[in-house]
Amino acid sequence: MVDWFSIDLFNTADFSGSTTAHGALSAYGRTLKFLDMAVAKQRPVVVAESSPAFIDVALAGNQAWNSWFAPYFGLIASRPEIEWFVYINYDWTKASYYAAGGWKNNDLSANPTLAAQYAGELANPRYLHSGERALLKDYGTYK
Repeated sequence: MVDWFSIDLFNTADFSGSTTAHGALSAYGRTLKFLDMAVAKQRPVVVAESSPAFIDVALAGNQAWNSWFAPYFGLIASRPEIEWFVYINYDWTKASYYAAGGWKNNDLSANPTLAAQYAGELANPRYLHSGERALLKDYGTYK
């Protein structure tokens, strides 16, 4: 039995833009189709892995927020079936395999302004924080 649907989001095209390209579903179209499938099956969705892989957050600053983070959090806000997300806060240039593929620095500590914007987003009451775990259904059963 499937309890959760899981998706990875690294490229902006996965969660914004046109839903079709050259007569077929685009990456964004496929994401929406996947989310619709989760809704049809009445299952929550976890964004299991995500980061702006091809944007250097140390250098891009506000451009990174506007081009990746804002649409990413916009998708999360617009799709209530997304109940959990994981942001990979890592400098991909330190991993040769990913660096060779053009992945960039996604460590928010490299850009204090962007880190503050991210923290501001997470202050939204939509997100549950570690001190609020007791609010989760049956949390006490699994401690």
